[in-house]
Amino acid sequence: AQYVIARPISRMAKTMSNFSDMENTNRREELEEVHNLNIRQEDEIGELYQALDKMATEITNYVDSVNTSGFNLTNKS
Repeated sequence: AQYVIARPISRMAKTMSNFSDMENTNRREELEEVHNLNIRQEDEIGELYQALDKMATEITNYVDSVNTSGFNLTNKS
């Protein structure tokens, strides 16, 4: 049970924690780490991973869009 439930959740938690670090200027690299989790379970764990992956992608695209518009969210000036 640990391999099927706890391990994927632990991997997702660690990866999303790294992704959410607002000091991280390499958000695209962290997004790749989210994609690389590649959890393919066909249960609630898989659904949770798909939702996190989608959310991370949308956040990254939004931050890139805002930064491109001239307002840098990652710069604490």
